[in-house]
Amino acid sequence: MNGVRLSGQLSLESANSAFTATGELSEGAIQNATQIFEPGTLGNPAIPSGFGKYTTETFASPSGPFQAHFYMNPTTGEVFYGLDYKVIFNTGP
Repeated sequence: MNGVRLSGQLSLESANSAFTATGELSEGAIQNATQIFEPGTLGNPAIPSGFGKYTTETFASPSGPFQAHFYMNPTTGEVFYGLDYKVIFNTGP
């Protein structure tokens, strides 16, 4: 029983480590993110110029593993939270 409780606690801590208290991405989540679309390739005029789309590493959570998708300027490191900032749960076969 203790193992189940500890497993749940670790999943919650992993999920919480992805975000700050204000709901933005933690510094670690941003630093370990991977670019999935380069700036200028998305074709959405609402995305500021110079911003690409990124995904975080996978984090465990009580609801299942997830990644966060977001836009960031790779030159300045500025993250744009104004559009399409979301959590994507990993789904398997």
